[in-house]
Amino acid sequence: MRIALLFMLAHGAVFANTASPPIVGTYGSLRYVEEAGDVVGTVIAITQRGNEFEVDYQEAEGEPGKVVHVPAVVEGATISFQLPPLEVEEWNGGKRVGKSEIPRPLYRGTITNRGLKGGFVGSSQELLLRQRKGGKGVQGK
Repeated sequence: MRIALLFMLAHGAVFANTASPPIVGTYGSLRYVEEAGDVVGTVIAITQRGNEFEVDYQEAEGEPGKVVHVPAVVEGATISFQLPPLEVEEWNGGKRVGKSEIPRPLYRGTITNRGLKGGFVGSSQELLLRQRKGGKGVQGK
């Protein structure tokens, strides 16, 4: 009996140490580049409402972009979400002639003990976004 209890406690401790980290949180790489006077990076804030997950996504290339709010699919420590298409204005001879939409690929990432590691499907660029303490990081949130 005593050996069985020690075995269960030992394996319970191992299982506790290998459990997936919580997926809800804010992950980001936003930083200020003093030489250029620019803000660059990405922030992904994951929230949960009941059984549903949502993402606030923000990119910065020079200055922080608009925050995009989308639903997310979470399976274990993996998250995926689809951003809406980019709207691009079309110009001809200095006149605006319309708008078109450019679809964006699916984002897939995995929460690790180091942060959120992932990228857009089809891209060779995979980023590690560190979890931010206090959940701040998305502009306006």
